[in-house]
Amino acid sequence: MTYPIKSPAGPSFVSDPGVNENVAMSPEVSSNHQGLSVMDSLRKCTEVLETFSRLREGMNQYQLPPAPGPSRVKSLEFRTVVASSFRQGSLTDSGKLEDSETEILAELDEMDQRIQEDYQRLCQLHSQYCKALDVALQSKTALDSLYTYHHRTYQSQHKDQQKLQLMSDKLQQQSKMLEAKDQEVDELVRKNKDLARKLQDSENQAFNLQSEQNINIHTDVLVRRLENSLREANRRSTSMQEELNTLRQEKAEKVQPDPNVDKDTLSTILKEKTALSKSIENLERSLEVTRQRLKFAENYVVDTRNEIHARDKQIQALEKSLERANHNAMAHESAAIKARAEKYSLSRQLDDLEKRLSLAQNEAGYYRKELINAGVELKDQPRRIEQPEDELRREDTVEMEASPDQAR
Repeated sequence: MTYPIKSPAGPSFVSDPGVNENVAMSPEVSSNHQGLSVMDSLRKCTEVLETFSRLREGMNQYQLPPAPGPSRVKSLEFRTVVASSFRQGSLTDSGKLEDSETEILAELDEMDQRIQEDYQRLCQLHSQYCKALDVALQSKTALDSLYTYHHRTYQSQHKDQQKLQLMSDKLQQQSKMLEAKDQEVDELVRKNKDLARKLQDSENQAFNLQSEQNINIHTDVLVRRLENSLREANRRSTSMQEELNTLRQEKAEKVQPDPNVDKDTLSTILKEKTALSKSIENLERSLEVTRQRLKFAENYVVDTRNEIHARDKQIQALEKSLERANHNAMAHESAAIKARAEKYSLSRQLDDLEKRLSLAQNEAGYYRKELINAGVELKDQPRRIEQPEDELRREDTVEMEASPDQAR
């Protein structure tokens, strides 16, 4: 089995940190983050697996040699050898030879006993070696399965991290779009209020213009009445002028008094003449006043007609602006309704994204707990492996200490 991690420097697939606790998915992660400790544990697990692989290559389960039997040295053979060795010695040394033979036999028995003890010790070491080998194989298998499982878990979590990042980016984009839509809606509402205010002002102006139109209509009636009065005054002034001319003519005819007329008649005529003169003066004054009033009325009629014409133009312009304001108000109202609908749709999408993000965070939390538990198991696994190795080291130390005694 090949592993993606080949050196303690760092795994090839570990480029991003684990899932952050915050919703914003910040790229800055502290050194004591739980995901990093889990990845350190996975890296150590890979190193242990490589160590196991190298050790397993040099560890073969050898067979024990057969159990040693008792020493086959016979006392007769030993005496023959000793006698041949000391053939030229004196007979007085025979007792010493027998004593040395007894010592040699005792030493041989002791050596046989030590050989049996060493063999038993070798059997125990072989049993411990087999157990340690089984534990190492089981640990390697367990670490292999744990590494595969948690590596897949980390990869799935890494994919979830990318999905969460994409969801977070999309969520931020939707939030910005919502803020832009809110600003657009606020701007449309403000414009709608301005248009409503302008519309109200236009309606007030239209009402005022309507009142002015009524006033103008009343003024037209008065102007027509005034024109009729002026025509009547002209007619009366004409008739009065004719009467004045007639009176002047009669006066001219009566300048020369008739000698046949008596004094009473003459005084009566003079009185009538004086009365006619006063009447003529009064008629001339009234005619002048009437002419002045007629001229003023004509000027007032001209000014009133000009003002009515200007007010008609203002009314037409205000009606056009009122029509444009109504059209713009309807357009802005439809745009505001459309913006509200888009805002509602974006709010629904934002709620869905928040729900999906919450589910993804819960799943990421579950995977994080699994990785933490895996890290704890990976930290405990080398301890279980190191216990048989410590026992083997202690036994090797005891054996090495016992070897010089045996040599002596």
